Amino acid sequence: MAEPPSMDPSMMNPSGVYDSSSGSDGSYPFDTKVEGYDFEFEPPADSRYECAICLFVLREPRQTPCGHRFCKNCILRWIRGSHQPARCPVDNEEILESDLFPDNFARREIQNFNARCPNSKQGCDVITTVKELPAHQNECPLALVPCPNRCSNVLLRRDLEEHVKSACDRRSVQCPDCSNDFIALEFETHVQSCPKGQVKCQLCEEEVTREVLPTHEEDLCPQKIITCTFGVLGCNIKIERCTMEDHLRDSMSDHMVMLCQGLTRIFHFLNMDPLSRDMTTFPSRNLSPTEMSGAMTSMAHHLTSVEAGLSLRSSPVLQGGPLSFPSHMLKTPVPASTSLDSSSRRLHGQSSQLRRSPSDPKYLMSGATSTGTLEAQVLNYASGALSDAEGGNMSGHSLRMDSSSKSSYSTMHDEQKLVLHEQRLLELQAKVDSYKLKMRAQEQQLNEMEGRICNGEFFWKIRNYSKYQREAEKGETTALHSLPFYTSPSGGYKLCVRANLNGVDSARGSHLSLFIHFMQGEYDDVLEWPFGGRIILSVMDQNDCCELRNHVAETLAAKPNLAAFQRPTTPRNHKGFGYMEFLPLSALKNSSYIKNDTLIIKAHVLPSG
Repeated sequence: MAEPPSMDPSMMNPSGVYDSSSGSDGSYPFDTKVEGYDFEFEPPADSRYECAICLFVLREPRQTPCGHRFCKNCILRWIRGSHQPARCPVDNEEILESDLFPDNFARREIQNFNARCPNSKQGCDVITTVKELPAHQNECPLALVPCPNRCSNVLLRRDLEEHVKSACDRRSVQCPDCSNDFIALEFETHVQSCPKGQVKCQLCEEEVTREVLPTHEEDLCPQKIITCTFGVLGCNIKIERCTMEDHLRDSMSDHMVMLCQGLTRIFHFLNMDPLSRDMTTFPSRNLSPTEMSGAMTSMAHHLTSVEAGLSLRSSPVLQGGPLSFPSHMLKTPVPASTSLDSSSRRLHGQSSQLRRSPSDPKYLMSGATSTGTLEAQVLNYASGALSDAEGGNMSGHSLRMDSSSKSSYSTMHDEQKLVLHEQRLLELQAKVDSYKLKMRAQEQQLNEMEGRICNGEFFWKIRNYSKYQREAEKGETTALHSLPFYTSPSGGYKLCVRANLNGVDSARGSHLSLFIHFMQGEYDDVLEWPFGGRIILSVMDQNDCCELRNHVAETLAAKPNLAAFQRPTTPRNHKGFGYMEFLPLSALKNSSYIKNDTLIIKAHVLPSG
């Protein structure tokens, strides 16, 4: 909801009440709780200038037809809170609000009275006229003022600048590492986790930013303990990264023995004769270690095809790939092509793993595995396959083909069941959504029923008050609206209450603001418009001891000329009427008005007639 604009004196009606039909939400432009001047006058003021209601020196004096003078706010509150007709507090004569008139003579005299600054207790010794005292108070260095950062501290004005600059817990502080701004209260926590902050590696003590520390420790730290590159071939050395190069150089002969043993197993598995006269054409004799690594990587990819029953002759690694073997080097003839059923083809297309059980010590990971190198995978797989072949188990290829087909069929069956389950879940979700809609409708009907039977005496519980108060301070939820209620079960007016927990306009940040809004109801056609009567708004004291309860209540008198009391033309009249400064926020803190994080507001509507 848009906040009301700043108040213009031209929008006031003769009684001093702010007219919400001028384009505002509506409220009083003056604080109806402000009484007379409670200053220390020099010399003391004569008693004839005292208000008979508040007993202070008259503020904006108003005179009655019977000749008595009162503060403007005092007499207005007296008349509006009295049962009609109101009577003079001094001689009990009947008075009306329209009969009051300003006593300008007394006002001019009082404005020229000398008074001490209200901050004299803090040490201010200024004495000036009542007229000039407000200007002095706005500049008095010894005045108590709240911190503009809302840190709950109240300081002398002269100390405020230093406090805001260096001591306030809610002052803005910029992080020197990431250049982001934080409030001082949260800055220490941020420093401990700032991604741009400098931290030391626990292993090598090099300073790096916190965000790159994990990468440094894993890939760059020279003191990190890592496994030898030839670990999968049998080298069990684990040493610091900075010494790995020395280890590879010093253990080169041992590593070459491990590599030769692995290659021998590969030749044996592929039924190839490494001592054949035609091996002179084998391109690996002229390959560098890097090129040999690439060739073995290619071989690892194509071992999957061998496992699925493909012809060795049809594998690219054996026909013109990085490793080309002459056909006569294969001891066992293999058909030029092998027919695969649909299950085998799908298996060959989708699987990237060599099909050994993970529990088998000869298990070989897929080509994309992160454990060891692909060369080592080839060696491990070849070693396992050689053992199978020597045990007369070369028929294992066809057995794995059958097992693969069955596995594929089982997978298709599981997928069909999964689709059925998903469809069932969607149906259940649709039913749940339908039940939720029905529950919301029933809840709305219940709330409507509660609002109808309250007979115009409505209690609104604002639960989670502290949460909504914080949101109001941040500007996220500036206004809350109550559920609608009726003044009678049948044929009544429909209204709701609006609460601005952090105030509006000049009351923002200092007072709770309350307003009443009329809403479109079922019986508007037979009701009298504009609304006439009174509305009492209260904040309930929830003290456990009934004798100590002190409810705060204010009475609104309907003004027929205001838009807030006209028949609504929208579901909720956007014009409201109420109090911007209903109750100071300081009075709510740590008080019995808030109990179990709940604030209770009461609205009692008394239509005329």
